[in-house]
Amino acid sequence: LAVTATTFAIVVVFLPVAFMQGIVGRFFYAFGMTVAFSVLVSLFVAFTLTPMLSSRFLKEEESHKGTKNPIFMLTNAWNSAFGKIGDIYVHMLRWSLHHRVTVIIVATVMFGLALFVGRMLGQEFLPETDESQFYVGFETAPESTIERTESLVERVEEKLVNYPEITTIYSVIGSGGMTGQTQVNEGYIYVELLPISERDISSQDLIVDVRKNLQDIPGIKLSVSVEPSEGGQAPVEFAVRGENEARLREYTEKVDQIVRTTPGAVDVDNTLTKVKPEVQIIIDRKKAADLGLNRQQLAMAVRMLVEGEDVTRLRDEDEEYDIMLRLKPDQRDEIDDLKNFMIPSDKDIPGMVDPKFPLSRVAEFVSAGAPPEIDRYNRQRIYRVTSNVAGRFTGNVRADIAARVDSVDVRPGYSIQQIGQGEWQKESFQYIFEALILAIIFIYLVLASQLNSFHDPITIMTSLPLSLIGAFLGLLIFNSAVSIISLIGVIMLMGLVTKNAILLIDFIKQRRQGGMEREEAIMEAGPIRLRPIMMTAISLILGMTPLALALGPGAELRAPIARAVIGGMISSTFLTLIVVPVVYTIIDDILRLLKKIFKRKEG
Repeated sequence: LAVTATTFAIVVVFLPVAFMQGIVGRFFYAFGMTVAFSVLVSLFVAFTLTPMLSSRFLKEEESHKGTKNPIFMLTNAWNSAFGKIGDIYVHMLRWSLHHRVTVIIVATVMFGLALFVGRMLGQEFLPETDESQFYVGFETAPESTIERTESLVERVEEKLVNYPEITTIYSVIGSGGMTGQTQVNEGYIYVELLPISERDISSQDLIVDVRKNLQDIPGIKLSVSVEPSEGGQAPVEFAVRGENEARLREYTEKVDQIVRTTPGAVDVDNTLTKVKPEVQIIIDRKKAADLGLNRQQLAMAVRMLVEGEDVTRLRDEDEEYDIMLRLKPDQRDEIDDLKNFMIPSDKDIPGMVDPKFPLSRVAEFVSAGAPPEIDRYNRQRIYRVTSNVAGRFTGNVRADIAARVDSVDVRPGYSIQQIGQGEWQKESFQYIFEALILAIIFIYLVLASQLNSFHDPITIMTSLPLSLIGAFLGLLIFNSAVSIISLIGVIMLMGLVTKNAILLIDFIKQRRQGGMEREEAIMEAGPIRLRPIMMTAISLILGMTPLALALGPGAELRAPIARAVIGGMISSTFLTLIVVPVVYTIIDDILRLLKKIFKRKEG
């Protein structure tokens, strides 16, 4: 019964994880289903292969006291130490049963401290990883030529090559960049580092130093991050939506100022500055009509002369070449050249053969600026404010900015919202907590069906909040934040920690059904179940230790699971052996009292 109950308790924990929705749902589907099926297979092995092997190879343990064999000396020392631990546990258990109120108060206070520690922890969507690389997104002035951009990028490269940790630099101009648009004044630099084992500084610390070293290069805007900033993606991203251009600029500038003054926000940028200079040609329709100039012909003529037009193709053996018709560069680079373009007229004018008129005769030239593109979301104009993060957890920076943004007085029809990673984090955390609630409900249903009781599962599930104490402390000790990965570790704990309580409560019930008194059954069950409980906890902790140490490139992504599980198993194992028996006696007393009350009412 205990083996079946523990197995199904672990399996039902991972079913909500496997079917979790959101952006991380696919990843955790494979994770949850793998664990669930592995545990079910282990149940089959426990009921078949393990008993068979035990019947063949398990022998009665012999005493090796006084032996000189180093292996037996080590096991004797372990057994002796464990015997002393068992004696200490017996005294603690007996004291706890006679001071139940004190034990409950201490457990409640520790749970409250765990919640306080949880609020102290940082927040982030996914843990930062050291993958021995980073990216430098750059943007020069909108009117910059590719030659000007290239010269500025070379200055950035000259500073990057001075770092001994950098092995490869690869620059791309005219692709992606800080806004994701294909412009000759934007791009990115890919930087590859030495393996983490061959350098004394992490990629995150190196990024901070690189950012400080590059900030004095004039004429270029830089953004240094672990991930490429193509498509406008950034750890912190807020969107301002509405219709009126002036009001949108006002709100965007306020949000930009809030982000710039928030500790931890670096490389702050907004889409308001993405304006490209242009010359607008405003045609006087009346003058054009009087002179016989067609507006469409005017536009096509300017386009052909400045931008050019493919008029034919030249074949040279097996190769073909486009032939473009347009003016020479020295005839189209100045505004005066545009003004002097001679446009043929369709009107018959006495005394003139094939009349032509300069473009300045019918048009006004205005220098202005316009964004290369206008972004819309749900048919509303949208401006974005983005930033990278340094020195703080990303979730904490986003939370501080969001709290200050909420104080901005926004008129109806306008909105300021988190988008990008902040929106994904909020959605994923919501799904995680839903999966956690479903896991707890499923555990109760399984335990109630297996134990044939409605109140015994409540006793067993008191170990669940006790696991949070160690889980949060484990994250705090390793300086890990609350993320999707660490919360998955907390959900794992919900299935793992109930195992110890099931072993203990099941044994107590067996002894009471055999005629033992309640306290006697607890005092016998505790020391007997102490060894298997400790063995399973220690084996799990040791198995998770290499993962918790985050050894190897990218290991930081998986480490929070192990850190939460190790801390939670330590605290829950210790507290389960003390608190669960006390809770069992309290619930048993309540049930006895209720039975007496019902009997009196029936009488």
